[in-house]
Amino acid sequence: MGILQSIAAQGRQVKLNWIPSHVGVRGNETADAAAKRAAGGPQVTRHVSPSLRQIKAHAKRAAAQHAHHTHRQLEVRKRQAAWYAAATDYQSLDAS
Repeated sequence: MGILQSIAAQGRQVKLNWIPSHVGVRGNETADAAAKRAAGGPQVTRHVSPSLRQIKAHAKRAAAQHAHHTHRQLEVRKRQAAWYAAATDYQSLDAS
């Protein structure tokens, strides 16, 4: 419904009517023909900027993915350091 909200934001109204096809509804064949003509016409493409809510959700997902990636890298380095220490009998120097 994002497109409808965008149209409504322009001060326009959209009315959707469901019409069952081929069940004897008066004017149905005329409506079908008009819809086919309209569908064959030129298409209008308009960029709609994301809402603030969408931007926040995207930023939150990106931050979570970055944190997860950073955590995985740190865990790998920690395992590598532990393996190296065990394999080489490495002792870290005490800073004091």
